[in-house]
Amino acid sequence: MFPEGVRGNKRCKEDQFKLMKEIRKLLSIKNDYEIIKILGIPNSTFYRYKSIIYKEDKELWSKVIIEPIESRALRIYETLEESFRISKKIADNENNKPMDRIRASKKMVNDQYNILKLLKMGPDAEYFEIV
Repeated sequence: MFPEGVRGNKRCKEDQFKLMKEIRKLLSIKNDYEIIKILGIPNSTFYRYKSIIYKEDKELWSKVIIEPIESRALRIYETLEESFRISKKIADNENNKPMDRIRASKKMVNDQYNILKLLKMGPDAEYFEIV
């Protein structure tokens, strides 16, 4: 007999954590029914854990987006500027192979385009060229 209020086959917290970690890994590559079959767990357990995973993800996301978008845009701008400077050094160095210099020149143009787009569109620009 189980103590009052305890259901059968109750997993310890460590087992629950391991199972949820495994479910989290499989969610991106398998469908629900495949995961249930692979892990050999009841539907109700899977969907309960899946709900907990989504709730945790939502909480984590809300913490991530607290940082102002302007701050992130500024870091993108600084990274683009640094990338441009590095590419310029490579492109200007005549000792480098011609193909490396050409690639660096293309990277410089791409960086300058993204800087312009960031400055013109502001921190909420939807798309940056990444080459």
